[in-house]
Amino acid sequence: MSHEIKSFLTSQGIATSRTTPYNPAGNGQIENYNGEIWKTIQLALRSNTNMKTEQWEGVIQTALHSIRSLLCIATNATPHERMFSHPQRSHNSCSIPTWLAKPVTGSCVFSLTCPLGSLGQN
Repeated sequence: MSHEIKSFLTSQGIATSRTTPYNPAGNGQIENYNGEIWKTIQLALRSNTNMKTEQWEGVIQTALHSIRSLLCIATNATPHERMFSHPQRSHNSCSIPTWLAKPVTGSCVFSLTCPLGSLGQN
């Protein structure tokens, strides 16, 4: 890793570590995050008139947007807000994808359409 990249990451408070190549178990934290991304993609595919898994590229941007928009209760901010100091908006000015949330009648509050525990179910 170049000195410039190390310097930038350090200035942003981002920690780095070296892992063994071709050994996913050596970096469990990122593998868990990759699993969360894949679960979100699968949910978006199923919610989008049962698209096939091969069509994952069509929903990746929406899936990543939804992950970056989830509120962390420890910091009371989304990952996007912590990085850029303002809320994230999609191309249609919606902060949460429609397949992830539905409006509660008579309110601006959104509720999840499925419990987070069901994201990994097939």
